[in-house]
Amino acid sequence: MKKILGFALLLGTLTAVQAQDLHNADVQQMGQWYNQSLKRDRRGDINVNFRDIRYQNLLSFRTGSLLLNVPIAQRKDTINSADKGYFNVSLGASFDQTNSGFYKGTTGLLGLSYAQPLNKEGLYAAVGFQGTLTTNKYGVSGTFPDQFDQYGPITGAVTTDPLRAGNKYTFVSINAGASLFQTGSTVEWYLGGSVRHLNRPFTENNKLDDFRLNRTASLQGGFTLHADRSSFAGYGVGNWKGRASEVLVGAQYQLLISGDQVPNSGKISNEDQDVSLSLGCAVRLKDAIIPSVGLNYNKTRVALHYDMNSSSIRTSGYIRRGFEFVLTQKF
Repeated sequence: MKKILGFALLLGTLTAVQAQDLHNADVQQMGQWYNQSLKRDRRGDINVNFRDIRYQNLLSFRTGSLLLNVPIAQRKDTINSADKGYFNVSLGASFDQTNSGFYKGTTGLLGLSYAQPLNKEGLYAAVGFQGTLTTNKYGVSGTFPDQFDQYGPITGAVTTDPLRAGNKYTFVSINAGASLFQTGSTVEWYLGGSVRHLNRPFTENNKLDDFRLNRTASLQGGFTLHADRSSFAGYGVGNWKGRASEVLVGAQYQLLISGDQVPNSGKISNEDQDVSLSLGCAVRLKDAIIPSVGLNYNKTRVALHYDMNSSSIRTSGYIRRGFEFVLTQKF
């Protein structure tokens, strides 16, 4: 029992440390969480993501997020114009929590980006900035050592233990990113870089350097090859924070089942009565293999990712499994 409790507390502590950054498998649809400038079209969209990770039914972590993108400052006749720049406003919210109640966190996001065309063939340069407001709440219920004396429990004593239930702190992070991307052709690609937590906020009431959040450096990239009724995409994202790092690479094949292709581009349109199916697989290096399946109908996309642990945590006797559900609606 002590081993199980210790394992749960350790994982809960690691979650509290890492929860300032999302760890989605579907990095293509949730790109603005990593880099505000990665809004690569002029259409509005809303993205909903839910991730559930379980350790052999012992402990689970749940993460949910919502991201709304709203292009602004453009006339209807310039929506599809390749020689006009465009702004995008992003509004987001997310939560993290453990089933044990040791940790709960919420984050709100407000971001603004601008994409400027470099030519009339769909090549853009973009920059973006965002602010996030995060509240972390953690702790366990029970009686702590400072609530005892030599005679036993002290009636009415209030603990000052840092692991007490209800301990919380709120802070603001400033993030910035830039990208270069190509759209509107049979070959699309993007390359971006960002830095999150530029201001290195404190994450505890104790204002020591040990409780300041390290900056997270991130690189993102990907490409899509379009054919008449199919497409193939490759993508990747790398995050580096202090001594920790995370690299995810993946690929996806999409097949148009019914409907028409986009005129003059060969791209799958996902408009009107178009239906397409996608299959993919990603690898989070030294951590997990993540197969996925997705369905696109008109302007709606649903996808499911299954997270299979491949890390050394297997040697501790605990097996990790998880899934991630994604819903995207364009407008």
